[in-house]
Amino acid sequence: MPRPQQQAPPTTPPTHIIEYVGGDGVESSPLSGRLAQPRPGDLIEWADGTLGRIWEVGTGHCEPDQVHVCNSLGSAFLGRGYVSISGGPFTILQLGAATRRCALSCFWNWGDNSSGAGMDVEYWLARPVFHVDRLP
Repeated sequence: MPRPQQQAPPTTPPTHIIEYVGGDGVESSPLSGRLAQPRPGDLIEWADGTLGRIWEVGTGHCEPDQVHVCNSLGSAFLGRGYVSISGGPFTILQLGAATRRCALSCFWNWGDNSSGAGMDVEYWLARPVFHVDRLP
């Protein structure tokens, strides 16, 4: 007897962007307010169509009107208000253009807040994608 085929989940545009997932809950922002200003964990689409990930926005290693970007997606730990990226190299960009789309991106964290081998949880979240007309 043939096996039934699994159907892909419906793809509907998101109405909110999940900003944080943790043992103490989930935090999100309405999509309408998230497409103009990037936040850590949002995506950069380079001129060749490849994706990078925003690490910092106007703090730490960059000026207030700049973003610090991992040239690739890397491995991204999503915390409350920040993302930690294992990967590189990194680039600093001026970013002013708004985005009009979102894409799914993989993040991870300690599922029950217990660190250790095999204790992480990976999940896919929709994030705004900001396009730049340059290569990494």
